[in-house]
Amino acid sequence: MTGRRSKVGSPKLDNATLEVIREADMPVSVQYVADRVDIAWHQARAQLFKLAMERKITAVNTTKSWIFTINPDTPEVKPVSAPIAYHSHPDSVIASTRVDALKRSNKNGEKEN
Repeated sequence: MTGRRSKVGSPKLDNATLEVIREADMPVSVQYVADRVDIAWHQARAQLFKLAMERKITAVNTTKSWIFTINPDTPEVKPVSAPIAYHSHPDSVIASTRVDALKRSNKNGEKEN
């Protein structure tokens, strides 16, 4: 879209980055933006954090990496309608440890009840 010589913070790069995020309709990663805007990864990262500091986009730190969405207050932008992540129910972890504990053998080799 923009080319390798685009400077972080230039209006051309700002518009290209925002357009890529708008078209995605879901949270995007640094690599996603770098590939579609045709800039280096470190430039895309700097550009995304610059836009986040200007409150044009929202940055969320997940357990894997940063993801970015359009700020709903930014004009001419539709907000992301889907939730970013679902969490497992805490009871599923407890239930699986109970089952494991019940299957363990005691010292005599008998199954516990």
